[in-house]
Amino acid sequence: MGEIGTIYLRRRISLRKIIFVVFLTVSLVGYFFLFLYTENEKKTNTVEICKIPHLNPYEKSAIKLIKEQTQRKHPTPPQCEVNPTTQFRTDGDTHLIHISKIDTNDQDWRNNLTNDSLFEGNCCYKPFTTTGSKYELKFSPECIQIHQVVTKIPLGYENIQVLCKDSNEELIYRDYFHFFRLNEPIEKTLQKKEDKSRGTGRDFLNIIFLGIDSVAFTNFQRFLPKTRNYLVQNMSAVEFIGLNKVGRGTMENLVPTLSGCSYYNGQTIFPTESEECYLIWEKYTQQGYRTVLSEEQFWLLIYQYMKRDANGKHNMAYENLPFVRGIQNTCTYALYNYGCFEHQLAARVLTDRILQVARKLKGKLYYHHLWSALTSHDVLEFAKYLDNPFHELLTNLTSQNLLNNTVLILNSDHGTVTSEYSRTAEGLIEARVPLLYFVFPDWFESKYKIAIMNLKKNSKGLTSPYDLYQTLNDLVNLDTITDSALRNRSSSMNESDQSKPEWVKGQSLFLPTPLNRTCEDAGIPDEYCICYSWKQLDDPSRDVRIVKAVSYCLDQMNKWLSSYSMCNHLDLGEIIHGRISTKSNGEVIYEVTFETIPGNGIFGAVVKIDIDATNPIETMTFSLVGEIERQNLYGKQSDCLNPLLKLVGWLRSACYCR
Repeated sequence: MGEIGTIYLRRRISLRKIIFVVFLTVSLVGYFFLFLYTENEKKTNTVEICKIPHLNPYEKSAIKLIKEQTQRKHPTPPQCEVNPTTQFRTDGDTHLIHISKIDTNDQDWRNNLTNDSLFEGNCCYKPFTTTGSKYELKFSPECIQIHQVVTKIPLGYENIQVLCKDSNEELIYRDYFHFFRLNEPIEKTLQKKEDKSRGTGRDFLNIIFLGIDSVAFTNFQRFLPKTRNYLVQNMSAVEFIGLNKVGRGTMENLVPTLSGCSYYNGQTIFPTESEECYLIWEKYTQQGYRTVLSEEQFWLLIYQYMKRDANGKHNMAYENLPFVRGIQNTCTYALYNYGCFEHQLAARVLTDRILQVARKLKGKLYYHHLWSALTSHDVLEFAKYLDNPFHELLTNLTSQNLLNNTVLILNSDHGTVTSEYSRTAEGLIEARVPLLYFVFPDWFESKYKIAIMNLKKNSKGLTSPYDLYQTLNDLVNLDTITDSALRNRSSSMNESDQSKPEWVKGQSLFLPTPLNRTCEDAGIPDEYCICYSWKQLDDPSRDVRIVKAVSYCLDQMNKWLSSYSMCNHLDLGEIIHGRISTKSNGEVIYEVTFETIPGNGIFGAVVKIDIDATNPIETMTFSLVGEIERQNLYGKQSDCLNPLLKLVGWLRSACYCR
């Protein structure tokens, strides 16, 4: 080997040494920081206090009870999609499709559409708008004839009514469809904000937040198996097993999720008189996100309960309220009860809108919040009718690459609390654990390793809606969850906890959660805490503590109701259940379930009993731990209350009109 070759070889060896030393140094520094991070995490994670209860979704006695109640009270499934010969759908974009000749079981049917097939039928569509505070429908005088199986709807039309008649000109089909259209002035304003945000060089994630009313995590496993399997196996979703509800109903859990504040008796509880609770999507708007709100019914609308501006509007770029409210003011209740929105499954109205929005806003920043309630709210087993449309949605989002820059969040407020099953020991726990799934794009998991590591660890422990709010808050600015940022935040967690205002609850799921976390730490009231181990009493009606506790609850209810002359005095029907538990601090609490008459209302409550050991029977004093909660449907029993009083949850559920 010549001199030049020797020099070249030495240089190659030296270069390799330099590369090796640099690689070794970087690795050691990385392991050092990871060691520090892990050691800090060990300091905060000491002894696990809360044991998350694990329920079997397929327990035979539970399935039997659920199905028996469905057969007795709701034997007929949703009837909206039973006749495909007069059935229309949208492609999730700009086309109206008559599905009699479309195989909708084919997952790619939307991608294989052609508009060369003629339609053989007497159908037409009318564009319409909504006007006035009552959202009255204003129809175009012309009904445009449908000639093809696939019909493109002009961009100028946002809402259409489809009508079909038989050979005798009798109406045989009527339905309504909404198409997502961009608003130029809104786009111009938000694009400027987006350009400014992107100029910082930060990463951004779109948000699709799909909420499902009254579906517990266990019931999701039970009745949406295709959807769950696709989430976990095909989309690598992070599945939470210990999300604990913090209140009775939808708003009591949704307000903490979306604002970090609490909600009680029909109003948001502000931290101080000088502060207000802002919905999380307002922070996204400031960054140039298009905020989109989609629901399927107007009487449970999220923003119906939230603060509005001086013009009575919410800070949303796009919403489907005019369409939904206008239609439901026009239709009869029977048409969209139990899962139907006219001739469409209500959930499908939302899944089609997700696809419309994702396609239209591809490449733009957006936050899309949806809430599905019509199908799952009243009947525990009816959650199964969500499985096909949700599974179809997930396959479409994946196959069309609509989630490359988007995090998909599936969440619910609570489980069903008005079924017979929810009054069993297992059903009570199930109703307190909503579902929560996160689906992140692959690049995010690779770049934000510590954030994902913490999220996955936290998915196995105790969490609350307040944590979800803090997590959404972090997703506004991804610089807060880089590996280095999380190391700094984790090392100063104890100090920051002491300095933050008392009303601030929850902790981002991207941060490590202590193993010794309690319900109080997570902002979860005692009456909903899933950490307690309960002992069922065999014959609660013979236990003096339970009898007196129920009597105390009934006295409290009648005391409250006495101010409302339109409501009946309530008497005890029977004591149904009694359970006892000891908290970590040694305090003993009792959970009671009882029936009242008239009205056969079933109520549950958690009661603390103080007893003087020298004279235990006579010296019992009682105090409620939280609220007295209705556990069966009350229908029209409280219809004599005016709309304002109906916002007061306990009154709406307890009042039996004279």
